[in-house]
Amino acid sequence: MERIVIGVDGSAASRSALAWVAERCGRHPVEVDVIHVSRHAGSGPDDPLVVAEQILRDATPGQVVRVHRVDGPVAQTLGEESADADLLVIGVDPGHPVRAALGGWLPVRVIGRTRAPLCIVPA
Repeated sequence: MERIVIGVDGSAASRSALAWVAERCGRHPVEVDVIHVSRHAGSGPDDPLVVAEQILRDATPGQVVRVHRVDGPVAQTLGEESADADLLVIGVDPGHPVRAALGGWLPVRVIGRTRAPLCIVPA
Protein backbone atom coordinates (compact mmCIF):
# COMPACT_ATOMS: atom_id res chain seq x y z
CA MET A 1 0.00 0.00 0.00
CA GLU A 2 1.31 3.43 -0.90
CA ARG A 3 2.07 5.80 1.98
CA ILE A 4 1.71 9.53 1.33
CA VAL A 5 2.79 12.27 3.72
CA ILE A 6 1.22 15.67 3.14
CA GLY A 7 2.21 18.89 4.84
CA VAL A 8 -0.67 21.26 5.57
CA ASP A 9 -0.88 24.81 6.91
CA GLY A 10 -4.43 25.93 6.13
CA SER A 11 -3.48 27.96 3.04
CA ALA A 12 -5.07 27.81 -0.41
CA ALA A 13 -1.98 25.95 -1.61
CA SER A 14 -2.44 23.42 1.18
CA ARG A 15 -6.07 22.87 0.16
CA SER A 16 -4.95 22.32 -3.46
CA ALA A 17 -2.46 19.71 -2.28
CA LEU A 18 -5.22 18.01 -0.25
CA ALA A 19 -7.45 17.89 -3.34
CA TRP A 20 -4.60 16.34 -5.33
CA VAL A 21 -4.01 13.69 -2.65
CA ALA A 22 -7.75 12.96 -2.40
CA GLU A 23 -7.89 12.35 -6.15
CA ARG A 24 -4.89 10.02 -5.96
CA CYS A 25 -6.52 8.14 -3.08
CA GLY A 26 -9.51 7.45 -5.31
CA ARG A 27 -7.38 5.39 -7.68
CA HIS A 28 -5.86 2.83 -5.29
CA PRO A 29 -5.41 2.08 -1.57
CA VAL A 30 -3.31 4.70 0.17
CA GLU A 31 -2.28 5.49 3.72
CA VAL A 32 -2.10 9.24 4.29
CA ASP A 33 -0.24 10.96 7.10
CA VAL A 34 -1.23 14.61 7.37
CA ILE A 35 1.45 16.73 9.06
CA HIS A 36 1.00 20.23 10.45
CA VAL A 37 4.27 21.70 11.68
CA SER A 38 3.37 24.10 14.47
CA ARG A 39 4.34 24.92 18.02
CA HIS A 40 0.74 25.77 18.88
CA ALA A 41 -1.94 23.19 19.49
CA GLY A 42 -4.93 24.12 17.42
CA SER A 43 -8.54 23.29 17.88
CA GLY A 44 -11.85 24.10 16.37
CA PRO A 45 -13.13 24.00 12.82
CA ASP A 46 -10.34 26.20 11.38
CA ASP A 47 -7.48 24.01 12.65
CA PRO A 48 -5.55 22.88 9.52
CA LEU A 49 -5.49 19.28 10.78
CA VAL A 50 -9.24 19.21 11.42
CA VAL A 51 -9.93 20.64 7.96
CA ALA A 52 -7.49 18.29 6.24
CA GLU A 53 -8.79 15.20 7.98
CA GLN A 54 -12.40 16.09 7.10
CA ILE A 55 -11.54 16.76 3.45
CA LEU A 56 -9.73 13.46 3.06
CA ARG A 57 -12.27 11.37 4.98
CA ASP A 58 -15.15 12.86 2.96
CA ALA A 59 -13.36 12.38 -0.37
CA THR A 60 -11.84 8.97 0.34
CA PRO A 61 -14.02 6.92 2.69
CA GLY A 62 -12.28 3.80 3.88
CA GLN A 63 -8.74 5.06 3.27
CA VAL A 64 -6.32 5.26 6.19
CA VAL A 65 -5.87 8.90 7.29
CA ARG A 66 -3.72 9.87 10.27
CA VAL A 67 -3.08 13.43 11.47
CA HIS A 68 -0.03 14.68 13.35
CA ARG A 69 0.98 18.03 14.80
CA VAL A 70 4.77 18.23 14.99
CA ASP A 71 7.05 20.91 16.40
CA GLY A 72 10.25 21.86 14.56
CA PRO A 73 11.64 23.58 11.48
CA VAL A 74 9.18 22.97 8.64
CA ALA A 75 11.52 21.63 5.93
CA GLN A 76 13.52 19.43 8.29
CA THR A 77 10.41 18.10 10.04
CA LEU A 78 8.66 17.22 6.78
CA GLY A 79 11.82 15.49 5.60
CA GLU A 80 12.03 13.45 8.79
CA GLU A 81 8.32 12.60 8.86
CA SER A 82 8.41 11.40 5.25
CA ALA A 83 11.66 9.42 5.52
CA ASP A 84 9.94 6.08 4.85
CA ALA A 85 7.04 7.42 2.76
CA ASP A 86 6.44 6.69 -0.90
CA LEU A 87 5.59 10.33 -1.59
CA LEU A 88 5.71 13.70 0.17
CA VAL A 89 3.18 16.30 -1.01
CA ILE A 90 3.23 20.04 -0.29
CA GLY A 91 1.30 22.96 -1.71
CA VAL A 92 2.93 26.18 -2.82
CA ASP A 93 1.69 29.60 -3.81
CA PRO A 94 4.39 31.10 -6.05
CA GLY A 95 2.02 33.89 -7.09
CA HIS A 96 1.88 35.24 -3.54
CA PRO A 97 5.22 37.03 -3.05
CA VAL A 98 4.84 37.62 0.69
CA ARG A 99 4.09 33.95 1.45
CA ALA A 100 6.95 32.89 -0.82
CA ALA A 101 9.40 35.26 0.88
CA LEU A 102 8.29 34.36 4.41
CA GLY A 103 8.47 30.67 3.59
CA GLY A 104 12.07 31.11 2.51
CA TRP A 105 11.41 29.12 -0.64
CA LEU A 106 10.15 26.14 1.31
CA PRO A 107 10.06 23.73 -1.66
CA VAL A 108 13.79 24.16 -2.25
CA ARG A 109 14.50 23.60 1.44
CA VAL A 110 12.25 20.52 1.53
CA ILE A 111 13.91 19.02 -1.56
CA GLY A 112 17.25 19.17 0.23
CA ARG A 113 15.90 17.39 3.32
CA THR A 114 13.71 14.58 2.02
CA ARG A 115 14.50 11.16 0.65
CA ALA A 116 10.95 10.53 -0.57
CA PRO A 117 9.83 11.73 -3.98
CA LEU A 118 8.31 15.19 -3.63
CA CYS A 119 5.13 16.43 -5.35
CA ILE A 120 4.72 20.21 -5.29
CA VAL A 121 1.12 21.24 -5.99
CA PRO A 122 0.46 24.88 -6.95
CA ALA A 123 -2.39 26.82 -5.33
